[in-house]
Amino acid sequence: MNRNDFTNNNGGMSSGNPGSSDQNRNKRDEVERRIDLKKIFAAFKQHKKLILGSIFLCMVGALVYSYQVTPVYEGIGSIMIQETSQDRSAENGELANLLNKTYAVGANSTLENELQFLRSRQISLNMASEILDRQRMENGEIYPILWKNYPEDSTVVSQDTLVNRIQKKINFSQKATEANLVQVTFESPSRLEAKDMVDLAMETYTNTSTNINRKTANSAVEFLEEERNRLENKLKESEQRLRSFMNQSNVVEVDAQTQELITSLSQLETERQTVKADLVAVNSAIEEYKKRLDNIKPGLSEQYSEVSGPRLERYQYQLAELQTRKTLYLSKNPGLKNDENPPEEFKKLNREIEYMKEEIKKLTGELTSEKDQYLGMLSNSDGGVTQDVSEINQRLVELQAEKNQYEAKAEVLDERLQEERQFFGNLPDNMMDLARLRRDHEINEQMYRTVSDQYNEMMLWQKTQFGVGRVVDEAYVPQEPVKPNRKLYLLVSFFIGGIFSIGYLTIRNSFGDKITSIEELRARDYPVLGIIPVLQKATKKKVSSSKINVVDREISSDLISVHDPISPGAEAFRRMNYNIIYAQSDDDSGKTILITSSTKGEGKTTTVSNLAVLLAEAKKKVIVVDTDLGKPSMHNMFGIDRSPGVVDVIRGDVKLENAIQSPSYLSDNVDILPSGSQTTNPAAINQNPKFEYLLENLGMHYDYVLIDTAPYGIVTDAAPIMKLVDGIVVVTRFRKTEEVELDHTLDYLHKIRANILGFAITAFDPSKSTDYYNRSSYYQSTYNDYYSHTKDMSY
Repeated sequence: MNRNDFTNNNGGMSSGNPGSSDQNRNKRDEVERRIDLKKIFAAFKQHKKLILGSIFLCMVGALVYSYQVTPVYEGIGSIMIQETSQDRSAENGELANLLNKTYAVGANSTLENELQFLRSRQISLNMASEILDRQRMENGEIYPILWKNYPEDSTVVSQDTLVNRIQKKINFSQKATEANLVQVTFESPSRLEAKDMVDLAMETYTNTSTNINRKTANSAVEFLEEERNRLENKLKESEQRLRSFMNQSNVVEVDAQTQELITSLSQLETERQTVKADLVAVNSAIEEYKKRLDNIKPGLSEQYSEVSGPRLERYQYQLAELQTRKTLYLSKNPGLKNDENPPEEFKKLNREIEYMKEEIKKLTGELTSEKDQYLGMLSNSDGGVTQDVSEINQRLVELQAEKNQYEAKAEVLDERLQEERQFFGNLPDNMMDLARLRRDHEINEQMYRTVSDQYNEMMLWQKTQFGVGRVVDEAYVPQEPVKPNRKLYLLVSFFIGGIFSIGYLTIRNSFGDKITSIEELRARDYPVLGIIPVLQKATKKKVSSSKINVVDREISSDLISVHDPISPGAEAFRRMNYNIIYAQSDDDSGKTILITSSTKGEGKTTTVSNLAVLLAEAKKKVIVVDTDLGKPSMHNMFGIDRSPGVVDVIRGDVKLENAIQSPSYLSDNVDILPSGSQTTNPAAINQNPKFEYLLENLGMHYDYVLIDTAPYGIVTDAAPIMKLVDGIVVVTRFRKTEEVELDHTLDYLHKIRANILGFAITAFDPSKSTDYYNRSSYYQSTYNDYYSHTKDMSY
């Protein structure tokens, strides 16, 4: 036979291509970089028990944990926040308009501001004080929020700790974007506490809001009350003095000029009292706004303390003079108040007053803009705080301007009063005393009436003020806990179990270096000639040991083609034979095939033995040559003697025909040449020139010469033989052969220009393969179908 005609027609690499190794490796790397979803699904199906087991354990653990966790209940209530606009109070009269300007009553109260107020420490502090006073719920138990460590330690915590706990646990949120409804929630291990804390929060907010609104005018109310009492006493005293004087002197009337003087003084004194009340209100408002600034940032109010300049003071003084002139003009001409066509002098006075007011307003706006430079210190704050500071800044400037105006007006009034009082010195004594007494009485009476009206209106306003919040839904005692959410626990544990197991499998498959699929062999560009299943599973015969008796011999149970020739295992070897036979030329010359592997225990001896038996079944004359001289096992496989054999023939101790053995249980077409006597230098035997002559001689007498060698990945004893054979079959073992070892073996074979026919994979288990799902199922169903087809056959 011409050995060069024995080539690989199924894509095997030519031994004469030195760059083939690099090409294979590049293609293999490209295949490994691809994401093969089918392969991943196949791996998941293969390990479905592990995946399902991990998921089950995680879900059981989550369920057990959920029953050990203290249940948490949630109280829910809702409160309506009524937003107010800047101009609402202006519709309710002069006093309401004054309160709006002075105390910001009716100023913008947005939902966002009220939410910040609800979350403030003040609300939590008021709630904490109430809880510390109660301490126990309706059922007599202490509130859990008071416990130092619920439920182990029932020591009551301090007020600061309680405030912090309330702020962390209570939640205020807007229920809808367009709605002014705020939902209040509180979570607690106690049903009653969850309800009570929500109700307490809403109650505390409404009460605190009401108190703040009523408190804004406290200073003015107190001042007006004191002034009313003082003026009442003065009025009684003046009445008593006037009555006594008139009784004693019998003088009961004053002339018209004196009466006019008394009326002017009364008007000026009343105006002075009104200005005094306005000053108190403005000063109170300024202090209130400064407190707000200090609450936002301590010391910030000092930045706004000086807001008026000489120009503004001058304008305000001029305005005060003009207004005083108008007051005196009206006191002398009372009918002008309702006159639709007043004198030109009075019109001119009104125009001058309006002009000065416009100038003061313009100048106040300029001062407000100048003071906005201080907002830079709040650049790190949120927009809401900065906007609040800007609004407070504007009100402070306006209030300071009003204060300066009132002070200037009071100064002008004092000067006018001083001038008017000087006229009393020119009156006769009796007339002067009577005029003075009448003046005091009318002044006290007018001031008392004015202050009483202001006081009554202020008291009425104060008592009718309420908070902007109104409770819509009171909290109810929850029946079912919101935590732990067992459904959520189970769902999360399901995903955790799945992710953990799938991640583990993915990492293991990604970093694993064993041959776990047929596709991994095909990626190396050689055909897979044989897929040999696990022989113990590929037969229905019960084999209790590694040996089995056949006729007069004890052979290996792996020689399945002899003791179970119609099993799936034998059929797999038979298919491999056909792949080898029909993949080659039909030349009648002998074919020498070498079987090797990367490491020991991969099944090369089992493969060689079964191939020989089944090739003989195909009417081929076959001889098996055992050249694994270091650790031979062919003689144990067939149950024959180890020697004489190859070593003895090469040494010349025995003739070739005397070393060949033919067990009686085998076909006449199968012969075996065992390894022979033990040798300490196997390489020397394989390199002996006589070995080449031995193979040529066998090739002339047999159709196939099958050579079993030592694993080429471990020792290189068979290297000299590999150049003498027609082809090499590399045997790998499923889930045992390392990819690195296999690649090294292939590299070694490429370097000696060996002709690799293909691979055989042994101990293949489809259920553990990472091949495509349909391929694994195909192999598995094929074996089942084969048993079904051959169940009625007999040996």
